[in-house]
Amino acid sequence: MSDDWRLMIEVGEAPALERLVEAIGRDRLVREARDALGGRVAVTHDGPHLFVYADSEEQVRAAQTALQPLLTEHGIPDSAVAIQRWHPEEEHWEAPTVAMPEDLPEEEAREHRREESDDRERSREQGFPEWEVRLGLPSHGDAVALAEQLEGEGIPVTRRWRYLLIGAETEDDARALAQRLREEAPTEAELIVEPNGQEVWREMHPYTVLGGLAN
Repeated sequence: MSDDWRLMIEVGEAPALERLVEAIGRDRLVREARDALGGRVAVTHDGPHLFVYADSEEQVRAAQTALQPLLTEHGIPDSAVAIQRWHPEEEHWEAPTVAMPEDLPEEEAREHRREESDDRERSREQGFPEWEVRLGLPSHGDAVALAEQLEGEGIPVTRRWRYLLIGAETEDDARALAQRLREEAPTEAELIVEPNGQEVWREMHPYTVLGGLAN
């Protein structure tokens, strides 16, 4: 199973998630739907989210249809349910409407590669990154712990109280790092990816910009 598609359901607190998982296990229609798909779906949960993985859009939509009565029964609104597709180039989950590399016209793909190359070259020439990930943690302690973890991996971090500033050479590098942080940081964390407009980078000691963070 390639697991290129998934259904992400935001359930909420742990007790609500446990009740939904138990209900899915007992529900006859859900079992019948899984059997009809040849067992080619996987259900997992992490934090406040329930995930249903499948290897095609058709399968994940069929799973959504089978689960809908249970979601309604447990008070989960449609806005808390999202279908996502794995983006192999940026290495994170995206909405189905986001174009995949094979869907992009070759001219657009070449332009994207050129922009990435230009950003990387500018970052190295100017000595500070073209892009930035800003992470707001729930507490000062959370910020200190994550900063120490990243610095231990050789990733330069600037910490301001409970905020972390992390530079990246290109937009793709920044988004890859943001996806990683989104999975590792507390769910309440605030995360922004944007072109670097912060003077802080000019004030730092010589900075080795980040590249290849998706690897």
